[in-house]
Amino acid sequence: MSWCSRRRHHWRFVSLRRTSGDRPSRCLALGAAPGKYALNPYAIKVELVPTINFVLRWISGQSEAHHYDEDLTSIDLITADGYEPRLPLSLVLHIDYQKARSVVQRFGDVKRLITQTLDPILTAYFRDVAQTSHMLDLLTKREEIQRRATEELGERFKRYDINVVAVLIGRPESREIAAGKSDPIETLFDQLRMRRLADEQRATFAKQEEAAQQQVALNQAKAKAERQTELTQSAIAVEIAKNRGQAEFAEAEQLAKKQVTLAEGEARAKELIGKGESSRIAQVGLAEAAVTLQKVSAYRDPRLYALNVFADQFSKSVQPLVPSRLFISNAGESRARGSVLETLLSLILSEKAGINLQENASTSKPMEDFIRQFTGSGSAGNGDPLKRETPAAAEKSASR
Repeated sequence: MSWCSRRRHHWRFVSLRRTSGDRPSRCLALGAAPGKYALNPYAIKVELVPTINFVLRWISGQSEAHHYDEDLTSIDLITADGYEPRLPLSLVLHIDYQKARSVVQRFGDVKRLITQTLDPILTAYFRDVAQTSHMLDLLTKREEIQRRATEELGERFKRYDINVVAVLIGRPESREIAAGKSDPIETLFDQLRMRRLADEQRATFAKQEEAAQQQVALNQAKAKAERQTELTQSAIAVEIAKNRGQAEFAEAEQLAKKQVTLAEGEARAKELIGKGESSRIAQVGLAEAAVTLQKVSAYRDPRLYALNVFADQFSKSVQPLVPSRLFISNAGESRARGSVLETLLSLILSEKAGINLQENASTSKPMEDFIRQFTGSGSAGNGDPLKRETPAAAEKSASR
């Protein structure tokens, strides 16, 4: 007989298996309370199942005290960018003491559960993750991969009555180290270090630039404070110049309007003066024409007036019209010839003057009316001198 003790703080489930010779028989579903029990080691085989949290290490050359993971090694991966690292990881598990007997019934013992079920599932899962990830993702996104693996593997392991507490990923290792070659993962780490250094330098440069800008602002503020009086005076001068310019502009605008108004007035005045002068000249001409017509009417015969005008003009001539000496052989003939010459001269003068001896005196009536209209003369009843009798009318009245 052997005694088996179960302490509550260890949380170990004791599975009792009845044996018959070399063949084990059915498993007894025994859930004993803490205490000591008398067992027959020849009839019953004790299988210990850990009911507290325990760790399994998939790390080559490392094993826990329970030795459940002594056959587990680091997982060989192939990433999406062609790296072939070995991934060490640890798995924290927990088996409920109420479900421990079902684990033994299904797998026989815990080690067989690990090697035949947990190891293949875990290895396949991380190889699938590596095929969709880059090497830098395994280095920089470890926390995210751990969280997702804990959730997904926890759902899978629940089918086997196992609770996943945590999945812990270690630093990936290169297979080429064992062959004496350079570690490409270390090169990636160097790149990460350089990238981080560049980020830090960029942040440092940004801070330095900000400090330089603040220094420039400070210097400008100091210089502005030192020249504040000059700045104020210059600002006032600018405002004064602006106002002066606006005033000059307004003055120039008003002056331009004034000049335009004066020019328009002067043009209007010249126009009125021209009209007045032309009216005056017309009035003078018409008055002279009226006087001339009155003179012609006074002579009763236009020919007499024309001869008078010609005689007056000839009298003012500096060129002698007749020889200073005239020789006459016969006085009677000369008088007769003189009469003929005078008659011929009068006819020539009348013809050259455009005087038609047969013209009716009434043809000057329209001219008299026109002159009277523009000279403002009164009607015939007002004693208008233009309304005197024409020579023809005078002859008719004389004959009567």
